[in-house]
Amino acid sequence: MVYATEYFEDITVTYSATLVRCDYGVARSPVWYEAEDIKVHQLEILGVEVDIPSNRKLVDKLLSYADNIEDWSE
Repeated sequence: MVYATEYFEDITVTYSATLVRCDYGVARSPVWYEAEDIKVHQLEILGVEVDIPSNRKLVDKLLSYADNIEDWSE
């Protein structure tokens, strides 16, 4: 499991994901890792941790911010 945190003006979102090894399927092709199964792990608003919302539309919006994360850490 890997994690990444995004900081917005009054909101901090920590995401969790699994990294999957990818390549082009041919010998000596480049290898890279992509995040899969990204979830909102923790949500803070104004420095206060809140429960992950059950509103699917809101969760989808929060997950859309994770599309550009490149630095995941354990």
